[in-house]
Amino acid sequence: MLKSFFRVLWLASGLLLLYVLFSTYAEMSPTVFLTHDRSQAPVDRQLYFYGAAGIFLIYNILLFIIVRMVPFLPKKALVVPNKAFWFSDREHRKALNGVIQSWVFILSALINMLFLILLEITGSRNHVHGDLPFENTWHLPVLLAALVLLPLGLFIRLNMSKLEIMDNRDYSTPAKG
Repeated sequence: MLKSFFRVLWLASGLLLLYVLFSTYAEMSPTVFLTHDRSQAPVDRQLYFYGAAGIFLIYNILLFIIVRMVPFLPKKALVVPNKAFWFSDREHRKALNGVIQSWVFILSALINMLFLILLEITGSRNHVHGDLPFENTWHLPVLLAALVLLPLGLFIRLNMSKLEIMDNRDYSTPAKG
């Protein structure tokens, strides 16, 4: 259940990022300055667009491949706390796969949102009608804090006790009973 929610969140963040990429491209001046200093060499608008789209596609495809590979990783490749519990039987390993896949999806969604904010800032600084003020400055610190806290959340989740893990069915195994 949780993995499906994070997957939808990842897809939504990707679609929103593409929307921002296209809208900022449509409203940009022909030359794009990537820094505050306008004396630096500008980048062509098409190069900026295709570079940003390429970066977005490459890292999202790589993270999706990682998500697909998680169930096939050998025990030795996964460095997790509480290893004896997670690898004790097939059901626990399936739960571990779900936790790791959920974590990769939410990490990718946060990276997409960070990239989206950077595109929005670049678009507002290179608008065809001159510099526009970027008024949503609170987004960047919140996303950076989430990116810092995300590994801590994964560590806490992997160190939960056996009963807490089995009561929280966020993986695709139906409840027995």
